[in-house]
Amino acid sequence: MANITIKKPFDSHLHLRRGTVLRAVTPYSAERFGRAIIMPNTEPPIETVEQAAEYKKEILAALPRGSCFEPLMTFYLTKKLAPSEIERGQRGEGGTKIYAVKSYPFGATTNSQWGYRNILEAKSVLKKMEEVGMPLLLHG
Repeated sequence: MANITIKKPFDSHLHLRRGTVLRAVTPYSAERFGRAIIMPNTEPPIETVEQAAEYKKEILAALPRGSCFEPLMTFYLTKKLAPSEIERGQRGEGGTKIYAVKSYPFGATTNSQWGYRNILEAKSVLKKMEEVGMPLLLHG
């Protein structure tokens, strides 16, 4: 075999933001990628299944007709993220499965004002994530 062709790669770290930026970036990303892990550090942050479902709906509405791009939704590890949301998201309640939780240390990047200064304060959420097998994505 001389060549390998990857027709629709997987984007493991995609920021689509919201509104005008989302509508501009989404078609471009969908043209090049088949699936993507969607970063949750929007304003407001994605902390509930309902927020993730609303965000996913906005993404899907911005896709070009006929696109088979699949946004894989995530939660933002904030003080408002409840262990019960981890369970709901893992089960795909409301038609939106949550694939991971992203941690942004406080003050480290765009919209990181909701992040933890000390991740150990999120112990109950981290414990639930371990229980259900949900990955923790760390901002480096």
